[in-house]
Amino acid sequence: MKSDEVLIAGFAAAMDDDFNTASALGVLNTALRHLNQTKAESARMKRSSDSYKAARVQLARGIAALREAGGVLGLFTRAPGEFMERFKNERLAGAGMSREALDTVIAQRAAARARKDYEESDRIRADLAAKGILLQDTPGGAAWSVSFD
Repeated sequence: MKSDEVLIAGFAAAMDDDFNTASALGVLNTALRHLNQTKAESARMKRSSDSYKAARVQLARGIAALREAGGVLGLFTRAPGEFMERFKNERLAGAGMSREALDTVIAQRAAARARKDYEESDRIRADLAAKGILLQDTPGGAAWSVSFD
C-alpha cells in the first residue's frame, strides 16, 4: 500500500472510531513528517534521476491525500500565505492597530534608533511585543511578524 493510501486508510479508521480526532490528527502529523522527510531527501537527489522523479510523484500524491483528509476537519483549506496574511490582519485588529499605524510606529522606532535613543527604541519594541507584534531588525529595515501566543 502506498503512503497516500496508508494516510487515507489510517485517517478513515481513526474517524470511524467514534470520531477519534486526536488519533486522526496524529495520522496527519505522521504523514506530514514523512512528506517533509521525503522532500528533504529529494532535495539531495539528482533531478534527472528516477529516484527524484518517484519522490516528487510520492510528494504530490501525499500532499493531495493530506489535503483531502485534513479537509474533513477544515484543515489545509487555504494557502499558507493567505492564512498568514489573514492571521496578521486579525492580530493587528486585536491590538487595535492598522497596517498604516504599525508602519508609523516602526518609522518612529527607526527615527529613535537613528538618533541613538535606544531606550525609546526598546520601549516601542516592547510595547509592540506586548501586543503580539514582533520586530526583527534586518539590513533593509525592521521586519514584523506576529506571535502565535
